[in-house]
Amino acid sequence: MSILKNIEGTASNLLSQVGPVGERVRDTADEVIEYLGTESRQLGEKMGERLSAQLEQVPEATLKRLNLVTTSKSRRRTILATLIGLVLGAAVMKLVMDQQDRRRQDDRTRSGWEEPTPAVAVTGELPQ
Repeated sequence: MSILKNIEGTASNLLSQVGPVGERVRDTADEVIEYLGTESRQLGEKMGERLSAQLEQVPEATLKRLNLVTTSKSRRRTILATLIGLVLGAAVMKLVMDQQDRRRQDDRTRSGWEEPTPAVAVTGELPQ
């Protein structure tokens, strides 16, 4: 019985000593992971900036051989593609909306909600 109490006492004493250390280790690990994430982000940004600065100094002939384009040409292509996409998207939406309007009109006419408008002869006179 005293051996069991001695083991329980030792285990609870060990747990009370190890618990705070475990929490500190976990907090330190979280800080290290956050620090590594921050550093890797900053390193990636610096590498990207340096690479773009070096690519700006490369002659256009070399860029063409590598199938790369200059920043200004890339921006122009992006803006042009965006504008073309917007115009085509608007045209497609116009077609779709016109078809939906025609379908709705046909449904209204078939269901009796709207009577078809009779053809009126054009006489040139204003109605009284």
